[in-house]
Amino acid sequence: MIAVPPGWRHPSARERARRLQELVQAREEEFRKARKAAGIRVLGVRAIHAARHTDRPRHIDKSPRPLCHASTRALWLEYRDARQRFVYLYRIASEKYRSGESHVQFPEGSFPHWLRKAG
Repeated sequence: MIAVPPGWRHPSARERARRLQELVQAREEEFRKARKAAGIRVLGVRAIHAARHTDRPRHIDKSPRPLCHASTRALWLEYRDARQRFVYLYRIASEKYRSGESHVQFPEGSFPHWLRKAG
């Protein structure tokens, strides 16, 4: 069950549904106008029904893989900084291990070289 937003508790369920439908239709109209202004077309019903699940897109946009997906820029920056620190610490530990040190502390969450070679 979806909770009723605070400002929508007094009208009846039918009135809430009507208001919600109006809001959705208004938003759809905004998107229609924006697409038209930008010259963007959408597939029609016939084209959608004619499409097969095996069809491939004519063109695929290629871009670099994102570092991570985050809901805010602050979280993205936090992840980036933590990852950079992790990589830095791993490289230092790896250098020490490869230079002959046997008791090297690798960063938490990593797999030291000797575990990756096992099995």
